[in-house]
Amino acid sequence: MFDLTTMLNFYNSMKASCSVDIATYFDHFPVYAHIPNADIFKNFESFPLVEHLIDGVVIAFFLTLFRVLLDKALIRPVGKWCMKQTTEESLKELYNRNPKQCKVLVQEFDKINEETKKANKKKVGEGNKNEKDNALSINNDSSRMRNLSNLHSIPYEQVKEFFTLRSQLTKDEKQLHKFSEVSFKVLCHTFLTVYGIYHICFGTTWLSNPLSVWENYPLQQISSPIYWYVMAEFGLYIHEFIFFFLEAHRSDDIMMLVHHIATLILISCSYTLNMNGVGTLTMLVHDCADSLLEFAKLFNYMKDARPWAEGVSDGFFIGFALTFITSRCGVFPYKVIFQACLQARNNILPKFFAFDILVGFLCVLQVLHILWSVMIVKMAIGFLKGEELKDERSFVEGLEKTMSSLTAEEQENELIEKKQALAKLDALKEERKEGEGYSSKKIN
Repeated sequence: MFDLTTMLNFYNSMKASCSVDIATYFDHFPVYAHIPNADIFKNFESFPLVEHLIDGVVIAFFLTLFRVLLDKALIRPVGKWCMKQTTEESLKELYNRNPKQCKVLVQEFDKINEETKKANKKKVGEGNKNEKDNALSINNDSSRMRNLSNLHSIPYEQVKEFFTLRSQLTKDEKQLHKFSEVSFKVLCHTFLTVYGIYHICFGTTWLSNPLSVWENYPLQQISSPIYWYVMAEFGLYIHEFIFFFLEAHRSDDIMMLVHHIATLILISCSYTLNMNGVGTLTMLVHDCADSLLEFAKLFNYMKDARPWAEGVSDGFFIGFALTFITSRCGVFPYKVIFQACLQARNNILPKFFAFDILVGFLCVLQVLHILWSVMIVKMAIGFLKGEELKDERSFVEGLEKTMSSLTAEEQENELIEKKQALAKLDALKEERKEGEGYSSKKIN
């Protein structure tokens, strides 16, 4: 067990290992008459250093730990209630009634599932993109279920009920995982949006007067709220970068990966070069739209069980679309790239290489914003024309076929299969009740 002293020593050793000589910073800044040598930076108490970014890494670690604990303690139970998922309870009830027979069926289900995975890998290797999990739809194969029933002397109705429940449970878990992922993003992005608006929009003049981000540059004081805002954003994007490789693959994975990498480089470099005005404005612009999107997806996952949630999802999605296009194709290129960077580059700042590199990464982000905005506009125009819309980008995944949803065909098929499976479950329950009623009458 690590005690507090050991942990603090480890933390300090991490910072020490990342320390960079102050003269190195001096080499990357433009030439100023009032900054003749690197000693100026040594005497500047709040000058940003590379080792400070370790605080962001620590935040990423605790965010991951917090997510795991919160997921098990709160998010999953709330998600099951919000989406009215009762399949797990029905399956436990079936286990309690017939434990030995269910154990045999579990082995058969796992065996079929493994066979299907191998078959799907072969299909993918042959270029078949329409991968389907046949093990999850075995409840439609009555002949195979009858063979299992005869082989293990288990009533056909019980085999059918078990496979239907297991298939539905897998789908419920997939939906619950998405709900959990989105719920955590809602908490993080909402908190950072409110925090950023309060401390940047009302605590500085950076948004109203973008050129003020360069006052006294590079010897600018960084306040404690702004420091922790930067570290929290850096930690969140490290956390999301790690989870990017653990989550399901989506249609725009390459764009999202480029987005994460560019954002991490921007945050770390803008901090160490003391360009925190530009960095925090960029982060705030992103968070405003992201928080609305995550809310829209969250309520969309609930709409099958809670019909009122569809209207809420619609509202959040419309708000997201308007905010995304306004902030990322309006505020960001005009206030951040043009006013804060390009105008400063010509009027306030002398030429230096590091600044030009950061402006290049800002332009990369803007290209991604334009591509995503075009997709949103295309879907909106198609919707107004009454066309059947398909989701062209992963970050509106989970929003189903209305203005708020815009899902892909695969997700629509999943919804149809889910409804069919639930209908079959209800029919099986009725058959079991009738059978139990008949047996009790016969005994009497």
